[in-house]
Amino acid sequence: MRNLGWRSQKTFGNSRYPFTLARPEVLQYDPKRFPLTMQALESVLVLPWNENYREEHLDYIAHNIHESIFQLCN
Repeated sequence: MRNLGWRSQKTFGNSRYPFTLARPEVLQYDPKRFPLTMQALESVLVLPWNENYREEHLDYIAHNIHESIFQLCN
């Protein structure tokens, strides 16, 4: 698994917010504690998205998702 900011508790600046708000046991992200979540994450597709995408970006993304599904199913 990649070393994500939440796992290493990296934050903007030195505040360590929101990690300083919670009890330490709340921030334990051991996959063994969340087996169904980890299983679900194996089948999730996350797409970056923002308000600056233009129609050609959407067409490109849609086309490539369609092609990928077609290749996976054939």
